[in-house]
Amino acid sequence: QALTEIAAWVDDQLELFRLAITDENWKAVADIKTYFCASHDAFIRVHQMILRHDVIAAVKST
Repeated sequence: QALTEIAAWVDDQLELFRLAITDENWKAVADIKTYFCASHDAFIRVHQMILRHDVIAAVKST
């Protein structure tokens, strides 16, 4: 389920990014871009979910 949520979040952000570019809304483009910065809270949460999923998968495979 975590991967589905991550994929949906990334897809939503990319769609908003595309719409902002189409509308030439450069402030929105810049705001969305920060979500993919390694120091942004949302990016850190997504990264932690991915790591947690990888750890769980590794433990299950042993």
